[in-house]
Order: sequence, then structure tokens, then C-alpha cells
Amino acid sequence: MPEPPDIQRVVDELVAAEHDAEKLVAGLTEEQGSRTGALGSWSVAECLEHLAIFNLIILRAMQSVMERARSERRMRRGPASSGIVSKLLIKLFEPPVRRAKFKTDPRVLPRQTTLMNSFLALKTSQVAVRDFLMANRDLDLNYRFPMPFVKLRIPLVAGFLAIAAHERRHLWQGWRAREAAEPQRETMQRRIVLLMVLFVSLATLAGCRREKASPAAFASCDPGAGKTVKTAYSSPRMKGRKIYGGLVPFGEVWRTGANAATTFVTTNDIVIGGTPIPAGSYTIFTVPTVDKWTLIINKKTGEWGIPYKYEADELARVDMTVAKLLSPVEDFTISYEKYGVGCTMNIDWDTTRASVVMGRR
Repeated sequence: MPEPPDIQRVVDELVAAEHDAEKLVAGLTEEQGSRTGALGSWSVAECLEHLAIFNLIILRAMQSVMERARSERRMRRGPASSGIVSKLLIKLFEPPVRRAKFKTDPRVLPRQTTLMNSFLALKTSQVAVRDFLMANRDLDLNYRFPMPFVKLRIPLVAGFLAIAAHERRHLWQGWRAREAAEPQRETMQRRIVLLMVLFVSLATLAGCRREKASPAAFASCDPGAGKTVKTAYSSPRMKGRKIYGGLVPFGEVWRTGANAATTFVTTNDIVIGGTPIPAGSYTIFTVPTVDKWTLIINKKTGEWGIPYKYEADELARVDMTVAKLLSPVEDFTISYEKYGVGCTMNIDWDTTRASVVMGRR
């Protein structure tokens, strides 16, 4: 069943911010991402790290209250609403950034960080926020919690909307930091990208409403030597359907999950199935067949999962092995198994497991 409109609105805003962050870092070098602007304004990396810290502080504040709401059986009885005071607070978080509007709390000041680490931290926090929302959407989100940084108790739903508004605020700031950090000849090009991001966000919102909700999920592994691979995806359910050769046709490109394209991020250069993969943020797709799968690693990020029209952006196609599971897996799952100096990515659904080995380069 589709999500109620109040829940779907929050999901839409969170997903749009996730895609904007991916667009922001795409093609940006570490040097450009760490370059601050005039008058000590934040770099792209600092904007992303600030958002990651802020998100987790708000999330922790909501978690304890949500646990109490569940123990008190404060279940959803109708739409959640922010209320007048909370709406005014959320409006303050919206862009543009003006120096005099807020004095930044020391707890959320960015520290020395790299662009890739700050992006991974933000992505992790965004997935955690979305997971938390979807896991607790059966509760009364009108239940109030103490909002950090301000002396107010606001509805839980307003907390999620404040996170989304705050992300828009500092992603707006990040885009301007990126524009200042790039060569002048790319300025007009970047403005065109900003317009494209707007259209992509609108298309994403429309797409989100068309799709049945599948909970967000996350998996990661450390291949060793400080390297990290992370995957963020949406997890559909079997619901009695024929999966492979039915819902997922054989021989066709599949988004490998649901909703937006599955994200794959590696902090360092790695090797997947014998193919070198540079550090960076990618999306992954697969082509299932009965006895062999193909993993597609694509340089394009932030796109909706279907239809697939990104062949020109493919980095590599890698063979995957296929095995039969002893019992059906209801929830589509991507997981990692650590081994020695690498990890094995497993994609499990129904009675099929597709796997590929990832190692240090």
C-alpha cells in the first residue's frame, strides 16, 4: 500500500536531499571539495560533515522519545502535523544561508575532514534517518521531543522535516562553495547543473509517489588497510510473487532493489571480480540470468532506478556467481562477508544468491 501523504512527504524531502548531495560531490576533486570561500565560509566537505553531525544529534534526541512512545503504545491515529511554531522553526532552517541568522553550536562545527569521508558520513546519517522514520511510521509522530539547540519541544514529524530543511540549507551553501572552488570557465556549466538538480529532484518526488515504499537498507564492509565499501539501497519484499523470471525478468538490466538506484561508495581504490575500481561514489545495477549474473558499476549517481539509460556512464561490467539458497529470503538483502584481505558482496532474494568478490588494490 502507498504511504500516507504526511509520511510520503517526509520521505520525498529526505530522498531529494540525498540525491542533491550525490550531485554535489559528483566529479569534484578532494582539493576543490576542501577549498573554503571568502571570509572563512565553509568548504563543500565542511558543509557535508556539519550536516552529518547535526543529523545524528537530532536522531539521538528522537530515538529516546520514540522508544517511550512505543512503550506507551502511542500508535498512529491520523496524520502528523508540525504545528505553527515548528513550521516557523523549520522555515529558519531553509536556505539561503545568511551569516547573521544563526550562531553555529560548537557541537556541530565541522572538523578537519576529507571530501570523501564527509560524504560517507552524511550518506550514513541520511540512511539512518530514513530507516528510523520507516521503522517507526506506525507510531504517533505528533508525539513531542526536545529539539536540540533550541528550547522547544516539537512533534517528531517536525524533527524529520527540520533535518530535510537543514540539509537543503547547507547543500545550497555547498553548491556555492563548489562554484567558487571550480575554475571560472566552469561557472556557467555549474549553473546549468543546478537547474538540472532542481528538475531531477522534482522528478524524484514524482517517482517516489509512484513507487510502493520499500524500506531503506544499508550494508558495509572493511576490506582491510582502512578501506571501506558501503551500499545504500531500498529493500522490496517478495509478497508471494515470482521474483526471477517474473517480477525481475532474466536478461534485462535491473536496478537491484527498488525506488532510486542502489548506491555503492568505496573510500579507496579496490578490485571487484578482477576489475580495478577507483575510489568514488557509484550506482550499481545487475543483469540476472538463470546461471550467471552481471554486475554493472555506473559512474552516474542520483538517478531513479528505472528505466536504465545510462550505458554511456558505465565504468565496468563484472561477472557474478549464482547459488541456490536453502530457503526463500522474503526481504531483498545486500550484505557483505569479510574474508582475509577482501569482502564478498551477496545479493539475496527468494532462493537466489548472487555474489562477487571485492579486494584491496
